[in-house]
Amino acid sequence: MIFSKGAVQALALLGLVGSAAATRRSIDGACPNGNYLIGTVGISATSESVAMMAMSQDNSVTFKSAVSKDVAVVEIKGNSREGVAKVKESLPEGSTLDCDFPQYVPETIAHPDRKLTKDTDSKVLMKKDGVRGRMLDDEVPYGITMVQALDFADVDKERTVKKVCVVDTGYDNGHEDLPQLNIGTDGFNPQSSGEWYIDGHGHGSHCAGTIGAIGTNGLGVTSVNPDYDKFNFFIGKGLSDSGSGSSAGVIAAVNACVENGASVVSMSLGGGGYSSTSDAVYTDHFEENDVLIIAAAGNSGNSDLSYPASYKAVMSVAAVDSGGNKAGFSQYNEQVEIAGPGVGVKSTISDNKYASWSGTSMATPHVAGVATLVWSYFPECEAYQIRNVLLRTAKDEGDVGCDINYGYGIVQARDAYDLLEEEGCAAGGDKSLGPVETIGGCLQLGGTYPPTPAPTQCDGGLMELEIVPDSYPGDISWEVKNSDGDVLKSGAGSGVDADFCLPCEDSYKFELSDSYGDGLCCSYGQGYYKVHWNGELAGEGAEFTDSASVDFEGCDGGGPTSTLRISAFQVRQKERDNGKLKTRLFFRIKNNDDVNVEGAQVTVVAYSEDDDDYYEMDTCITDEKGRCNFGLKTYNPVVTPTLNVTGDC
Repeated sequence: MIFSKGAVQALALLGLVGSAAATRRSIDGACPNGNYLIGTVGISATSESVAMMAMSQDNSVTFKSAVSKDVAVVEIKGNSREGVAKVKESLPEGSTLDCDFPQYVPETIAHPDRKLTKDTDSKVLMKKDGVRGRMLDDEVPYGITMVQALDFADVDKERTVKKVCVVDTGYDNGHEDLPQLNIGTDGFNPQSSGEWYIDGHGHGSHCAGTIGAIGTNGLGVTSVNPDYDKFNFFIGKGLSDSGSGSSAGVIAAVNACVENGASVVSMSLGGGGYSSTSDAVYTDHFEENDVLIIAAAGNSGNSDLSYPASYKAVMSVAAVDSGGNKAGFSQYNEQVEIAGPGVGVKSTISDNKYASWSGTSMATPHVAGVATLVWSYFPECEAYQIRNVLLRTAKDEGDVGCDINYGYGIVQARDAYDLLEEEGCAAGGDKSLGPVETIGGCLQLGGTYPPTPAPTQCDGGLMELEIVPDSYPGDISWEVKNSDGDVLKSGAGSGVDADFCLPCEDSYKFELSDSYGDGLCCSYGQGYYKVHWNGELAGEGAEFTDSASVDFEGCDGGGPTSTLRISAFQVRQKERDNGKLKTRLFFRIKNNDDVNVEGAQVTVVAYSEDDDDYYEMDTCITDEKGRCNFGLKTYNPVVTPTLNVTGDC
């Protein structure tokens, strides 16, 4: 029996898939593009001087640019592991060398077949709709209500203007529903082309609209901060108009945000692995410059640690739908700290338009907007206090307490305000009583890592449902019924990207309804639906009137089941003196009768693309209670591990 999907999720949580994130160490080998970051945070030397020193000692090193006094970009010719290791060893103590990882709009990574580009086929939502007879007059997206942004009507407390920076693809300056910014002072573009005040993609403008689209102007949508007299924007074009960039470009944009007085930085982007240079930069901004940095957890639907979200100084944001359920695409891991609305979120995009998009990118500006709103009432508080108060007052979802899916829960603006009003800034901690450690995730408030779930077993059939709505998600509703007409699953009012384990029945019917009668495409957006059953496409569509349906065959219990299962799985980690983590995995194996299985073998099996072969890594044999464990001793970043469980039932 092979639990490959669950095993990859579990091992990725430990940083064993992709980068060596769990050990929080910098690179050991060559980077894909040959570009590297030299970091000097915390030492007296500048990054440029260290780069020049490296050039003088090794002719394979070429200085490219200085991002700041603490970060420089160099190219290492040949780009071999040995060459990189040689350069790294020559650097002064305390300096760092890391890949200049590519950075992307997360939706582009997770769904390359449906990039959020603004081409002629994806323009959505006209301002006025003469045919449908309705106008988007300050429509209130569901997320604004969900995060309690509208619950301040009775508050007359004086506010201090706070500046929030959006690091993304730019800003559609001149959009009818976005504040008009000063081209000379309100943004920065480290890219080689484009302008910060022109968003050739739309992603950055969508995020900015959730934070601060203008309210009460009779146009479009409202936002978490609808009154621009109460806050300021700064824009860092950390990504190009194509939605891509580099760690160096993102750091340059964030540095500009901080230098220009931003208290909150919102980053709906990610890519690459752990970088000690980036980690030091963000930690310095949070701890020394009092800046709260918030980033998207990622959209791959697995437990991978996405960066920059998973750095300890950054709040990692998961996505939920309109019902408060975790979005299927939202990544889950021990660094997820808080959640926000991220499915079918309506906001501003380029060219005076609006769109409903989904992603942890959409959840992130909800949290950033709430942080800006709450902090403006309590400007005397520090960044770590605002961060911790948002966690203390988040609406708990999923497992009781903090968990890897939602973190501490869905951000709540008014509850955070009330706690600060009652307890003051000390509600988020008090440095005068002792050091306040920056850890992130479920440990940020002094808790413990949540248990890692065992790979999910479905004893029926697995239905995968994806619904991307048009510009009016409130029109849609859906149901999944069995052959007797019983409703097994249902939803309404938002997009869906989720998996459902259905009990075995003779047959099923998926029914999708649109109350206005114009389907999901194509007059008012480019929506669609897809239904997969046990990995196979059962049906899809986009254009219909009142309703559409998909009929698919049931199962006889022979779906994705197993005779052996991992009934419990736990990770225990202890930091060694050298800073690396000692990791041990614990398992309990049972059969389908819920009986402990003795003598089962649990093995990590790896496939190496270099060797085009499989080989065993670590293994253990279960005892009479079905238990076994092993320490992770073997790691090779070029292999893809899976978890095999074999034995007699």
